[in-house]
Amino acid sequence: MSSSNLLNIGSQALTANTVALNVVGQNIANVDTEGYSRQSVTLVSQEYLNGVTATDISRITDEFLRSQIYSQTSSYYRLSSYEELASQLDDLLAADGTSISDSLDTWFESLQTAIDDPSNLANRQLLLSETEALVQTFSSLDAQLETQNEAINTEISESVAAINSLATNLAAVNDSIRLASAANSLSNELLDQRDQILEELAGYINFTSDIQSDGQVNLYIGQGEPLVVGQTSYQLSTGANPDDPQEQNVYLTIGSQQSDLTSQISGGVLGGVIEYRETVLGDARDQLGLLSLTFTDNMNSLQSLGLDLNGEFGSEMFADINSADAVSNRLVSNSENTTSVLESQVYLVDLSVVQATEYTLEFDSRSQVTLERADGESWTYDEADSQASAADVDEDGEFYLDSSSGELVIQQDGMLIQLEISTTRSPVGDSYTIQPTRYGVNNMELLISDGAELAFAEPVIVTEDAANAGSAELTATVSSSEFRGKLAGYINSQGSSANATEDSVMPLEVSFSDDGSGGLLYSITDADGNAIATDLTYQAGEPLLSADTDLDGDGTADDLGISLELSGTPKAGDSYSLAFNENGVSDNRNALAMAELQYSQMVDGASYQDYYAVIVQEVGSLTSVAQINSEAAKSLLDANTATLSSISGVNLDEEAVDLVKYQQAYAAASQLIRAWQEMFDTLLASVNS
Repeated sequence: MSSSNLLNIGSQALTANTVALNVVGQNIANVDTEGYSRQSVTLVSQEYLNGVTATDISRITDEFLRSQIYSQTSSYYRLSSYEELASQLDDLLAADGTSISDSLDTWFESLQTAIDDPSNLANRQLLLSETEALVQTFSSLDAQLETQNEAINTEISESVAAINSLATNLAAVNDSIRLASAANSLSNELLDQRDQILEELAGYINFTSDIQSDGQVNLYIGQGEPLVVGQTSYQLSTGANPDDPQEQNVYLTIGSQQSDLTSQISGGVLGGVIEYRETVLGDARDQLGLLSLTFTDNMNSLQSLGLDLNGEFGSEMFADINSADAVSNRLVSNSENTTSVLESQVYLVDLSVVQATEYTLEFDSRSQVTLERADGESWTYDEADSQASAADVDEDGEFYLDSSSGELVIQQDGMLIQLEISTTRSPVGDSYTIQPTRYGVNNMELLISDGAELAFAEPVIVTEDAANAGSAELTATVSSSEFRGKLAGYINSQGSSANATEDSVMPLEVSFSDDGSGGLLYSITDADGNAIATDLTYQAGEPLLSADTDLDGDGTADDLGISLELSGTPKAGDSYSLAFNENGVSDNRNALAMAELQYSQMVDGASYQDYYAVIVQEVGSLTSVAQINSEAAKSLLDANTATLSSISGVNLDEEAVDLVKYQQAYAAASQLIRAWQEMFDTLLASVNS
C-alpha cells in the first residue's frame, strides 16, 4: 500500500465518519420532533483499497404502514366526531329538562287531576300551564337539534378551511421536493413535512395518495377527484344544499367546473359530521316532529268534538297541523331547478300512515313524475293514468297530473301533495324535497288560555227508558261538531215539510219493535217525530248508525256526524233518548277519551311515550356502537403508530451506541493520518541525510 493511499483512506474515513456523526447528531436533536423520521448513513467501501465513502443518508420509514395509518386516522376521526355528536343527542333526549317522556307523564297527570273535578277551573288552568310546559319542552329539544345542525355547518366550514390550507401547504412542499430533486439535493426533512401534512389531512377527510418517483405526492378525494396534483392544489368550498338550504354541502372547484362531493366523503371529521347529519340528526327531527304533530292533532280532534264549560264546542287547543305556513314549508324546490313553483302545499291527511322521513319528487318527463322515499321505496305517476280531476284525489295512491297546466296532486303515505309549476320551460330533471314532519315542532303552539275553554264534556247524553226490558246499552259517538245541522239537513232532504233546524232535531228517540218473525226493527226520530231511520233491521254487533249506514236505501252512505252502537241485547219496546248536553259542566267523558290516548297506539303503532322511547333507544344504540367502534379504531391506530415509531422513531440508546462507534472510527482515522505523517517525515529525513 502506498503512503498516499493511506492518507487517502484516512481522510476519506474522517469525512465519512463526520457525515455519520452529523446524522447521529441530527437524530438526537430531533428525538422529540413530531413527524421526524430517523435517518441512517450508508457507508460503502471504495474498491482497490481506496477507503470508504458515505453514499446515502436514508430516511427510515415504512410507506405501507404509513398508508395504513392515514386510513386508520381518517376512520378514527370519522367515528370520533360521529360518536361525540351522537352522545350529545343521547344526553339531550334523556335529560330531565328536555325529556318528552317526562313532560308527557306530567301532562297526563295534570289531565287526570282535572278529570277528577271537571268543573274546577283551577285544575283546568293547571292543565293549561302544563300544556304550555310540554310545548316548551318540545320546542327546547327541537331548538337543541337545530343548534346541532348549525354546529355541523360550522364544523364543515372549518374543516374545509383546514383542508384547503393543508392542501396548499402540501403543494408548496411538493414544489420544494421537485426543485431539490432536480438539484440532486433532496432532503429527508421535506419528505417528513410531506408525511406530516398527509397525516393531518387524514384527520379531516379520507383520500388516496400517489407518491411519485421524485417524492412528490398527488392526492385524490371522493371518487378520484384531485385535491393536490404536483404543485397545484384545488380548493374545496361550502354552500347550501340545493335540496335543503338549512344544510351546508361540500364542493370541489376545478377550473369552471364545480362538483358536489358531500355524498362521497366518508372519512375524517368531515365524513363523521356529514354521516351523523344524514343518518341520525335528520331522522331524530323527523320522528320528534311526527310525535308533536300526532299529539296536537289528536287533542285538537277530541277538543273539537267536546263541550267546554260554556256549553260550546271546543276550539282548537293547538295550531292546526295544516296551517298555511305548515303546508307551504313541507316542500322545498331544488335551487338548480329550471322551472319556477307557482304554488305548493303538502297536507297531512292521515297521520296514522304518515312516515317520519324525507321524500324526493322528480319530473322524469313533462307527463311523468317519481316520488321516492328515503328508504328507497318509490312510486311513478304517469299522466295517462291520472284521475279525472284534482278533486278526485282522495285516497293513497291516487294522483292528478296535467302537463299542460303544470298542476300535480298526489296522495301517498297520508300526504296530499299539491304542486303547480310554470310550463314555460321543461321540468325534466327538476326535483323537490318533501319533509312532512321535519319541522312539525315549529308548528306546535297552544291557542287557548282560559281553562273554561277545555272541552271535557261529551256533546250527547243518552238516557235509557226506565221501562226497557232488554240489557242493551246505547253509546253515541260524535264525529263532527256539526252533527245536529247534518241531521236537520238529512231530514229536510227526504222531501218532508218538517223544516227541521239544528235546535229542533234533539232529543233523538231510538226505539225497537218486533218484525213479526222474532227479529227486531229499530227507528230513529227527532223531537218533532220526523224520521231519520224507519224500521231498519237490527243486526247484533252492527252499529245502528255510522258513517257507512245507508239510511234511505239509495246505495250511498249517509254520514250524519254521529254514530250509535249497542252493546248487550235489546228487546221490542225498548227505547232510548239522546239529548244535547247543554249543561254538562261536571261531564268528564271527553276528557277521559283524551286520557285514554296515553296508552293507545297513536304514533306508528305505539303510544306517545313508547314512540319517544324508541327514538331514545335508537339513538342510544347508535351511540353505543359508535363508542365501541371509535375505541377499536383508536386502539388499532395507536398500535400501528407505535409500530411505525419503533421503525422510524429515534431511540437514544441506539444513537448513543452509534455516537461512540463513529467517534472511535473518527479517532482511528485520525491515527491513520498521523501514521502517514510520521512515515512521510521519516522518508524526508532519510532523503535529506
